[in-house]
Amino acid sequence: MERKINILYLRPGDEKPREFYVSNDYKTFKALLDDGYIESVTIPELNCVLLLDEDGKRKELPPNNHAQLYFGPYLNRDDWIVGPVIVTGPIDGEFELTSLKPLTPMEEEDE
Repeated sequence: MERKINILYLRPGDEKPREFYVSNDYKTFKALLDDGYIESVTIPELNCVLLLDEDGKRKELPPNNHAQLYFGPYLNRDDWIVGPVIVTGPIDGEFELTSLKPLTPMEEEDE
């Protein structure tokens, strides 16, 4: 059975972040990151994991102002966030990503 988790999805230029359910698998996350190499950044203070394009700066992806505003204070001061960002819950005991606690009523993302 396919397992779905709820995520927060932040794209540069979007008016606001989107929250929805997606399949908890590499292929789905890679597609949401525009086929970039996936880098994960754990933010223990917020009990979440950020997934982003590892090569985003090299590719000169646009700054992600929403992600920078929310998560920048928890990262290296000299760093900035670019490109699309997926936010999940923490990694569980089986090394799987988990759902964020829903902030609003959730919608299913068409795949």
